[in-house]
Amino acid sequence: MTDAVAVKEKETLPDGREYIKRALGGFDDDIVGLRKLREMGKHTLLLGEPGCGKTAAIQIAFPDAENEIGHDKLTAWDMLWRPRPMPDGSIQFDPAPLTRAAMGVATASDARWFDSVRPGTADPCSNGRFALVC
Repeated sequence: MTDAVAVKEKETLPDGREYIKRALGGFDDDIVGLRKLREMGKHTLLLGEPGCGKTAAIQIAFPDAENEIGHDKLTAWDMLWRPRPMPDGSIQFDPAPLTRAAMGVATASDARWFDSVRPGTADPCSNGRFALVC
C-alpha cells in the first residue's frame, strides 16, 4: 500500500480482529477506495510486506469475493483449471477463479482476489508480496 494515514473508523474482520481504515491512493478511506475502483472496472494491485493489511483490506471491502491463495508451487494451470474426478473414473476440468474472471462468470460481489502471490525468485523485486483485485 502507499504511505497511509490512519482514520478513526474501524471494521471487524471475519476472524474477529479489528481493522483500522486508512488513506489509500487519494481516498481517505481505503475500503471505499477499493470499492470505487472496482465499480470503475479498475484492477487493483496492493503491494506490501506480509502483515501490512493487504488481505484484511480486501476481506473488508469484498466480503463475498472469491479468493485464490497463492503459494510458491502455484502454477499457471492451477490458476486456470481444477480437475474433478467423475463417478465413471474420468476427470473433468472445471474453470478456476482466473478462468471464471476471464469468462465473465459473476460471483456474489462480482470480485475475485488473488492473495499472497509472490513473484518468482528470478525477479529482483521478489521480496514483497501482493494482492490483486479483479
